[in-house]
Amino acid sequence: MKKSYRFLSLTLVLLLMITMIGPTVSMAAETTLNFGTAESFAILAGSTITNTGTTTITGDVGLHPGTIFSGQDTATVIGEIHIADAVALQAKNDLTTAFNDAAGRAINTTLAELGGKTLTPGVYSSATSFQITGTLTLDGQNNSDSVFIFQTGTTLTTASASKIKLINGANYNNIFWQVGSSATLGTNSDFKGTILAAQSITATTGANITGKLLAMGGAVTLDNNNIINEMTTSITVKKIVTGDTAGIAIPVFTISVTGPDNFSESKEFVHNESFTWENIVPGTYTVTESRTTLNDDWTVSGEGAIEVIADQVNLATITNAYAVDVNPTPTEPTPVVPTPVVPTPVSPLNGSLTVGKIVTGNITGMTLPTYEFTVTGPEDFIVTRAIANNSSYTWVNLIPGTYTVTESRTGLNSDWTVNGEGAVEVVSEQIAVKVITNHYVGTTTVPTTPTAPTETITPVPTTPVPTTPVPSIPQTGQSTDYGMATVLGITALLLAGAGVISATRRKRFDA
Repeated sequence: MKKSYRFLSLTLVLLLMITMIGPTVSMAAETTLNFGTAESFAILAGSTITNTGTTTITGDVGLHPGTIFSGQDTATVIGEIHIADAVALQAKNDLTTAFNDAAGRAINTTLAELGGKTLTPGVYSSATSFQITGTLTLDGQNNSDSVFIFQTGTTLTTASASKIKLINGANYNNIFWQVGSSATLGTNSDFKGTILAAQSITATTGANITGKLLAMGGAVTLDNNNIINEMTTSITVKKIVTGDTAGIAIPVFTISVTGPDNFSESKEFVHNESFTWENIVPGTYTVTESRTTLNDDWTVSGEGAIEVIADQVNLATITNAYAVDVNPTPTEPTPVVPTPVVPTPVSPLNGSLTVGKIVTGNITGMTLPTYEFTVTGPEDFIVTRAIANNSSYTWVNLIPGTYTVTESRTGLNSDWTVNGEGAVEVVSEQIAVKVITNHYVGTTTVPTTPTAPTETITPVPTTPVPTTPVPSIPQTGQSTDYGMATVLGITALLLAGAGVISATRRKRFDA
């Protein structure tokens, strides 16, 4: 009996210890990396930058200590270029700090082939290399602050046509690839996140990158790529009413939108009205309409989930159809075959066309000219309108078909170039978008400060109706519930005490 009580007491004490220390091992959420002055760079290299073909880079470009950016003449850089200057040097130093931070994060899971997997936030590691074949899905679990860190001892390689898909609020700004040597992105692959490579990075033909390519010691090689380090997210909801509504009072329609990070907003709409919610987190949103002001004569379609993707036009169209039940009556007392009333035919639903204006180049201190557009289309449609920089205008109720957008050259000298003119297809119940870009290639006075940028180019905004959004990213963490641990701990102490007292009394009786 003595041994039994002693064993019970020891067991309860151990249970108490395990209960008390259990919550301390809960895994906290990873925090993002701090890139300092390197944050704005889409491309950063050590030795050289080499480009082939018409690559587009949205973000700054930096090189240090190297001095050669070959193929720069066929690359479009929407940002600043810093070659072997103090700005590039500081960005490289800040990159080194971020690289060491990523390499030092505690590992949650060890993997090698990432294709075909769906991963949640955390730190993933491979002592040798990472490969992506097919689709890698990253699930943000409805938290835009969720962080994914991938550590590889040597290389990162993605296959041709491979893809990284982001769902449930996963954000490319919080995805980091710390590479021990070099990274290679396959032909026509779709890559998301920031690569921090100790040596070099190669983006093969047609690879698209949403994020940054940052090489500490070696080269960055490009080939007809699209690199975007600045994105915006929005959702546009459009209201359409169909049916024989002549002579009736059309009600006001209330539409609600809910999504990640507890997003929930409502707005009243009238027929053919659109509204855009801006600066929202990418992810799955739900669009619903209130039935409060609608009787049984109304039906609704278009509600449900919509996947909102960064830097794209995300459109949800809610259509209400009005249809009255007709009960025909005989014209004679004698039963006759009733003649149904034929509803008035409804004409095909029309579409909309949004034309946006963007001006790039070193335009500091300039008085910009007036930009005049002419839109022509089916049934002799022709209209002319002036649109200012960073503005847009939407023509509604357009007959579906091919429209042509041209810009007048009046007021523009040879220092200006224009891109984006031409044909655009207007589709029923959709918003077609056409963006006209004017780039100023004239020379200006060189700033006196050696380290100042030699070119300032306004970042390209997206063109959803009516304005360009910018994403906002809140910060959250995780918490641990100690309530049950405390109850179990107190219970274990009471049981242990009872065991010790019982053992003492038993010893006296035995004596």
